[in-house]
Amino acid sequence: VDDACPTEPGPKSDDPTKNGCPPPKDTDGDGIPDNIDKCPNEPETFNGYQDEDGCPDEVPAAIRKFTGVVEGINFKTNSADITKASYPVLDKAVQVLTDYQDIRFEISGHTDNVGKADHNKELSQKRAVAVKQYFVERGIRPERLTAVGFGAENPIADNKTSAGRAKNRRTEFKLLTGN
Repeated sequence: VDDACPTEPGPKSDDPTKNGCPPPKDTDGDGIPDNIDKCPNEPETFNGYQDEDGCPDEVPAAIRKFTGVVEGINFKTNSADITKASYPVLDKAVQVLTDYQDIRFEISGHTDNVGKADHNKELSQKRAVAVKQYFVERGIRPERLTAVGFGAENPIADNKTSAGRAKNRRTEFKLLTGN
């Protein structure tokens, strides 16, 4: 009488409506149950883009262009003021965010290792927030964006050379998964 699925074997559950029911079937093994998986026979491609639908997919080229280091986003020296020369790149990113309403980005700011670590971390955070604010002012919902400053913590080049330090002063976008 307490078994919600009397013809199928299953464990006792804290939820009386599921008591005795087997776990949901996941034919393709992607962790998304068949009853909500739009492609139950093909596994989801977990890449930060439409990961909830259960279908294999590829991140569109327009989004891929704005993941990782984004060239052309620059700031005034020792400031979070975005240079005007950066606007065309940022405007293209705004267009991508407008065209793909279901994507979310982490905007991360990075610096070289010149100066005090706490100042660099604060500066990189302010720069990431400035980029986020640029997007929000152009109609992108703020909950789709996260701003993080890493300072000099994650160099991608050698800080011993001016070319390396220039590469380390960067803005990156990372596609976020989930809601």
